[in-house]
Parts: sequence; C-alpha cells; structure tokens
Amino acid sequence: MTFEEFKKLAMNPPQYDRRSVFRVDTYCYYEEWIDMGEPYSLHLGHSSLHHSLADAESSLTAIKLKIQEKGMKVYCHFIYEIPVGFDTRMDKYVSIKVYDECGNLTEQSVCSQGSINNPVIETFRGRGNSMIKHNVGDYVEILSIYGEDSSADVRTVLITDVPKSIECAWEVSNKLPAGVFMEWVDDHFRYIDSPRHEMWIDEIHPIFVFKPRFHISDERKQELIGYSHDNSVLQSSYWRENGSEKDLIVCRVAATDKRYRPYGPPLTPEDFLPFYAAKEYFNASVSVNCSVSSPLDMLTDKLLELRPDIFEHFTGFIINFIDTDIKNKRLRMSGQYKWWNKLKQNYPNLGKINKVKRGFRLCPGASEYRLEIIAYN
Repeated sequence: MTFEEFKKLAMNPPQYDRRSVFRVDTYCYYEEWIDMGEPYSLHLGHSSLHHSLADAESSLTAIKLKIQEKGMKVYCHFIYEIPVGFDTRMDKYVSIKVYDECGNLTEQSVCSQGSINNPVIETFRGRGNSMIKHNVGDYVEILSIYGEDSSADVRTVLITDVPKSIECAWEVSNKLPAGVFMEWVDDHFRYIDSPRHEMWIDEIHPIFVFKPRFHISDERKQELIGYSHDNSVLQSSYWRENGSEKDLIVCRVAATDKRYRPYGPPLTPEDFLPFYAAKEYFNASVSVNCSVSSPLDMLTDKLLELRPDIFEHFTGFIINFIDTDIKNKRLRMSGQYKWWNKLKQNYPNLGKINKVKRGFRLCPGASEYRLEIIAYN
C-alpha cells in the first residue's frame, strides 16, 4: 500500500457492509448538579435502538424535548453502530458518533472499537488536521462512563498531546510486523488532571473529549498548568529527608521523571513511608530487552542473581514495573498477574497485603522492560 492509498483510507474510513443496529444514548444533567462542582455528574437520560443511522439521527430532537420536559439539559448524544451477530459484552462497535444538544455532529470514531473480524474497519490510520478538534494546552472536558447503570461524570483537564497524524501513523504502521496494526486504543488524546503520581491513565479517546460547557475557574487553570510543569513539585512530593540517599532511591523507584507515563495503579508518596522508617533495606533496578521470551521470569532471575534471598529475608516490598508503549511489545496485564501470582506461591512474604506495594508506569519508546524494587525490614 502506498502512502496516498493509506491517507485516502484515513480521511475516508471504510464503511461496514454487513448488518448493524444503532443505539442512541443521551447524557443529561440538572443545573443544580453543576453548582456542586467537579466532577460534574451526568445521567443516562435516554437509550433506544434504531434500524439505521438516519433513524437514529432523526430521533435526537424529540429526545431533547423529552429530556427538557423532565427539567434537565442535554450534555451530548452518542450513536453507537452495533454489528449484528457478534458477542457485544466487551463493547464491540463498528463506529461511534457524538452530537451536541442540538443534534450537530461534533466528533466520530475513525475505526471500530473491539474486534469484528475485519482488519480494514478495525485499523487506525491517524487523523488529518481537520479531524483533530483540540490542541495541546487546551482546557477541555472529558466524559467518563462507569457502573452498571452507565452513569457518567465530566471533569476539566489540560490537553498534553493530540492523536497521531496520518503521517505519523504511516511511519508506525510500516515498522509493525505483518498482521499487527494500530487500532482503537491508539487513537487518543493525552491529558493531565491531577498530580502525575496520582493518575492511573493519561489517555482518552477523542469521542469522550468536549469543548468546555461549564465555567473553568482561574484557580483550576493554574492548578492544571502546575501539574503539567517539570519535575520539581512532583519530586518534592516524595522527598522526606531533604535529598537523602533514600530520597534518591524513592524517586527512582517511583519513576517520578517526566518521561514516564501513567499505566495502571501508581505508587504514592505514602507507600514509601515504611521504607523511610526501615533500618535494613535493599534496592535494585533490573531490565531485559523487549525482544526476549518470558521477560518477567528473566527479570525475576536477574533480581535473584543480585540478592538470592530477597523474597525470604525481607518482609516489606515496594515494586514498580516499567513497561514500554511500543505497539505489540507492551505486556498484557493478564500476563503480569499470572507472573505475580506465581511469585506469591513461591515466596509467601509477597502475599502479605499490607507489606507489599506495587505500581505500574510506561516509558515511551523504551526497548526494554524494567523492574524497580525496594525490599526492607
């Protein structure tokens, strides 16, 4: 495939040619909910199925009127294209479109969410400039859906990176092995909304990013700018002894350097307090190349070479796993959990809930996996 062919597909994503149904989900709110401050709560005020996209779109005006009759306001409408005949428990959608309260299209997906056995539809090929609605440094609102009742909330964030351009996606795609392609999860904005050491994730799909509907105070703007700045504030959150040897170890193990990104549960400053009180400790950093087989077992072997009795002699542990963000190299969480469970079976000290703290980070572009650890008594 040439770049021009790739670009044409990116600018005009292929249409699904099999049967679909369309679901309209409308999120709304009471004005008084907004006065309570962030995060702003939303309610799934309407959900209905339709035979076609045209039917779904034509229903939006009537849905808005019904919502208003209840004394509520529409935040947005989602229209999900659902493939017929697939197990959709894991959220399989051919496409997702977003509309404002007036029924105007504001955003849409450019590839399917989840596997529908159709790589042409599933492939993310980047976004053209006109398809990227927000810029780095913009204050935006992001919508998070959760719970069995599909409740949602909205909070203010600062954009720190935008989705891949078509040119960037083309370069990445040419480096991937045959049969591996970018997909839904690779289409995202990056953001910051709290101190980086408190964040579990910093990526969000464009369909959940909105221009601000609610007032953003100057205090909140300054707070977000502060979170996005260099390491000084973040690093000081972990220091307890004004730059002692332990402080330096803590900052390394916590991966406070700005090049690391959120990826799952983080280590917090409080997690390290027992280490500061410890009289005996051992710390290490071990790594293996991303190309090796069984990398987690190899990391364990390297650690045991440095200190064979580490999991038997010590009773407290602080462990941070640093993964890569390279496509098809990032380790699956399920594999990490299996590795961890095997370790706990072999070393009972790792099963003591209150004595073991674990964190996860990403290192963009890294060619290695790394394990940072502090063991203490």
